[in-house]
Amino acid sequence: MAKGVDFLVVGGGIAGLTTAFHLAEKGCSVVLLERESQPAFHSTGRSAVFFRGSHGRAPVRALCRASRPFFEHPPETLSERKLAAPRDALFLASAVDLPALASFLEGMNAHGTVVEFLTPEEACAQVPVLRPAFVGGAARETGGMDIDLPALLRALQEGLVRQDGCIRLNADAQEIARSGSLWRVRTPAGDFAAPFLVNATGAWCDEVARAAGAAPIGIVPKRRTVMTFRPDAQTDIARWPMVLEVRERFYFRPWGEEILASPADQTPVPPCDVQPQETDCRILLQRLAEATTLRLDSDFLLRRWAGLRSFVPDESPVIGWDPDLPGFFWVAALGGFGIETSPAVGAIAAALLTGAPFPPRVAAEGVSERDFTPKRIRIQRNDPQ
Repeated sequence: MAKGVDFLVVGGGIAGLTTAFHLAEKGCSVVLLERESQPAFHSTGRSAVFFRGSHGRAPVRALCRASRPFFEHPPETLSERKLAAPRDALFLASAVDLPALASFLEGMNAHGTVVEFLTPEEACAQVPVLRPAFVGGAARETGGMDIDLPALLRALQEGLVRQDGCIRLNADAQEIARSGSLWRVRTPAGDFAAPFLVNATGAWCDEVARAAGAAPIGIVPKRRTVMTFRPDAQTDIARWPMVLEVRERFYFRPWGEEILASPADQTPVPPCDVQPQETDCRILLQRLAEATTLRLDSDFLLRRWAGLRSFVPDESPVIGWDPDLPGFFWVAALGGFGIETSPAVGAIAAALLTGAPFPPRVAAEGVSERDFTPKRIRIQRNDPQ
């Protein structure tokens, strides 16, 4: 017999976890269904987990600003009292890219993100492995944070369960059907039913939508490659900022006692258990060698992996009711900013799902339901209404 609740949330990455947690905070009964043996397996668990206010387009930056208080002062309902630690971001530009750096500075400061120009000498003093010949100019963004991903995931899961929510692992949604006023989902972990179904399956959102009878929204998963290195014994990385090339051709940052780096690749791929490709790894090594004196030989390489970042064409999240299918709700297309925007995303989703007002903290940042509704996808495609 199907187990009945208020909401079924399909997908145990950050989109599903934050939505389920915020619903449980409102007193709703929630079951989260995750097909893998652990939450956050595909995208969330492979993220570089850094918070910066300059990330993404304007709606995303608004979500970041609205999410900041959650990380700086976690709510009392969370078991974890420390979710983030301060770390600035340092943007580099070669001499030919100084116009791009100036444009970046102007745009960010105009929208409330504090970014200041640094001389090449100041940048190299902050990160001594930078090659002076590479750095034509730099900018520092204050207010960045390392997010403690294990602590965040643990806190959301524990908070959900403590508020009578339920997480079912190894619960692949093998069949999804609307029957009367209920959504029914058949999984190896049992059958479940609820009036409302939340599609939070990341790169698989369109596949799940089709299975449920909804039109896809054009999700494009993109591969992002990551490698980690150990610093040499003479290099103290603890106080380094996150370092990003202004056109995002690469970035690197301290990651515990390691250095995490990426070529910032965004290669469209089908939904899958994505793996790093040799070509992308070679590109990263070449770019790091041009910009830094980091030791990059095999003796210093520790790990490599890849994750999926899922987008729709306007690169803003999709949060809202499906325009055609009753009781079907999207939390999708969180791109590479799902973790840092997760508090605001969860608050928006829970408000819309329960008929509550749009969260005032998010609205105060200049965005509304219209910025995230799935209906905008149809409008952008010029489909008939």
